Amino acid sequence: MPSQLAAGEVFVAEVMAENLRRLEVGGWPQLFLSHHLLDPDGRALVWDGRGHSLLRAVGPGQRTAMRVTLAAPTEPGSYLLEWDLVSEDECWFAECGSGVARVLLVVPRGGHPTDPRSGGYR
Repeated sequence: MPSQLAAGEVFVAEVMAENLRRLEVGGWPQLFLSHHLLDPDGRALVWDGRGHSLLRAVGPGQRTAMRVTLAAPTEPGSYLLEWDLVSEDECWFAECGSGVARVLLVVPRGGHPTDPRSGGYR
């Protein structure tokens, strides 16, 4: 996943989830990989972003890769994208003691810093 994106830019992230529990996850009840958008201090700006269904059961010690399509925030700034699993109508895994993955995401002012056509911004 890129660490910098233009405001509102749509991107595809490849997310690897690993089951560190002793039980199989997936199947029923339906599990989803979702995200929260946080400010740099960890306060929620968007809770429960678009969920992506685990397509198969994941046994203990197994991994599954998922391609997730998201849009960057429309306002420039630094954000934390927090990934978590959720059992619909039950709980977020973090609420039950599981770890989450947090990724820093920067939306620079004026666009994306890697395009040389406009002084480094597009």
